[in-house]
Amino acid sequence: MSDLSHVLAGIAKNNFIIVGRVGIDFTPPAGVAIEDAETCMIAMGGSSANIGAGICKFGGKASLVTCVSDDAIGRYCINQLKAYGVGS
Repeated sequence: MSDLSHVLAGIAKNNFIIVGRVGIDFTPPAGVAIEDAETCMIAMGGSSANIGAGICKFGGKASLVTCVSDDAIGRYCINQLKAYGVGS
């Protein structure tokens, strides 16, 4: 078994609890400064949230201990975590 496959197998058979933040990343089109952007791509942000999403993509189970606001931003974050399979 290669080193990478050993790591992936370890991720897939474990459950992880992550403490950190989830947020939103706003990304303008390539080559456009954010202050000049008329459109932006929106995606889940926060290194902890993205680590959880990565663990789930590799077959592991992950839950994120975090706080979100009680508004559309918070609901977006919770929905994205659920879509990636990250528990909260």
